[in-house]
Amino acid sequence: EAVASPGLAGTWDLEDVGTAAEPHVIDHGRLGVSFAFDVDRLTISISDKGVEGTAAFATDPTQVPARVNLHWGSAKSMEELVRNRPYLSILTRPNVYGIYERKDDSLQLCVGDAGVAEIRASRPLEFKPGGETKAVLFKLTRAKKD
Repeated sequence: EAVASPGLAGTWDLEDVGTAAEPHVIDHGRLGVSFAFDVDRLTISISDKGVEGTAAFATDPTQVPARVNLHWGSAKSMEELVRNRPYLSILTRPNVYGIYERKDDSLQLCVGDAGVAEIRASRPLEFKPGGETKAVLFKLTRAKKD
């Protein structure tokens, strides 16, 4: 069973997003989106809009690549986020399945379209946008402490 991963703890700034249609949505740190992992909660925030959404998360670092599951209590918490950053829409599904890889202060999170009924079919197998799972690749860096 998946468990929370202390290796993800802290705040990560979104640097790049890749989708099948747009391999890079780079804005050189001006995306203003952060992912904050705290024990078993993930909060995604947009700094310039003052909006955020929170999900439960669990990881399974024993798998290769390591797995992550996100469970939103309600997609409603993400509505405002998606209105401001459409590439976050894949995260609004009630259950989102993905993979992650952390190297020092860099984190890759690749999630599939959980509209696919079967978990195994919706989890990406590689860090690449698009494909059968309609994966979205998020590249993050650990937030600098003030």
